[in-house]
Parts: sequence; structure tokens; C-alpha cells
Amino acid sequence: TLPVVMDKLVAITTSNSTLLQWNTFSESNNKGFEVERSNDGVVFKAISFVPSKASTGYSTQPLSYNFTDAFKAAKVWYRLRQLDKDGKFSVSNTVLVLHQASGKFQLLPNPANDYVQLLVPNTIPYGKLQYQLRNIQGVSLLSGATVVNGNNTSISMAVKHLPQGTYYLHVVDAKGETRVLPLQKL
Repeated sequence: TLPVVMDKLVAITTSNSTLLQWNTFSESNNKGFEVERSNDGVVFKAISFVPSKASTGYSTQPLSYNFTDAFKAAKVWYRLRQLDKDGKFSVSNTVLVLHQASGKFQLLPNPANDYVQLLVPNTIPYGKLQYQLRNIQGVSLLSGATVVNGNNTSISMAVKHLPQGTYYLHVVDAKGETRVLPLQKL
């Protein structure tokens, strides 16, 4: 059996930090998790250690973890190195965090392959923000909503399943203002 069965690492950005969240479904011989950060997506350095919540390193119950990093740059990559008590390790998925730099909505990367992030400027009115990705025929393929409270700065969307082509993300803020952002899917 695998030492640790875990969900994907998820990053949530705020105006002044990045919150990393992950869950384990079971743990066996788990010492904990090294949180690693990179400025180029290639070379990663450990920035902190989060110990296993299972007191003996063993658990058959789901456990939730998080870590907040106050470091801020235009682009930052994160991943976890799960460490066993016997010295073995495994590496999680890598997440890219893009911090908002301007007062406009941005879709990055664009063109995109697997994921795209909608960067929400902190000038958007507080309240519900709705978004809908449509193809060129106007058919809705992906939709969602979040609450903008001055801290939300990005929403990550999986687009890997979409065929190559041009799409339009319709974003409606709490005041009903609609913005349309083109997205090119590779």
C-alpha cells in the first residue's frame, strides 16, 4: 500500500498571502510534509515543514492540512514533499500562483493547455462574482461563482478537457457589470 494517499495540492491567493491546502485519505509511516517554493518552476527550496496530524504517523481517517505563505511575487510555484519516517519521500503536484498586478481582470496563461487562472483585481465590488466559459457559439461549458471580499485574487479553472479553439469567459460582478475575456485553448 502507498504510505500516504492524498488529494491534489490547491493554492488560494489573497491580497497579501497564499494559502496552500491539501487532504490525506490515509497515512502510513508519515512524518509530514515539506512545503517547497520555486520562482522558476524548476528549482524548488523547502520553506517550511508541516508535521503529520496522525500522532503515530498512521491514520485511516481523512485529515486536512494547510499552510500560509506571506511571500509574494508575480509568479510562484509550490509543491509538497511528503516524507516517510524511514526517509523515503514522494512529491505532490505543482501549483502555479499568479498574483494580481493591475486593476484589470486577467486570464493567465493565455493561450492555455491544462489550467487557466482568472486574476480578479481588488477594485471589484464586494459580493458575488459569477463566471461562465462559453465557446464561439455561445454554449456554456464551465461556470461557477465565488464571493469577492477584497482577499480573493484568483480562480483556477481546468480547461484540459476542452478542444483546441477560442473561448470567451463572461464575468459578472456584484453590481451586474459584465466583462468578456477571450481565451485561446491550445
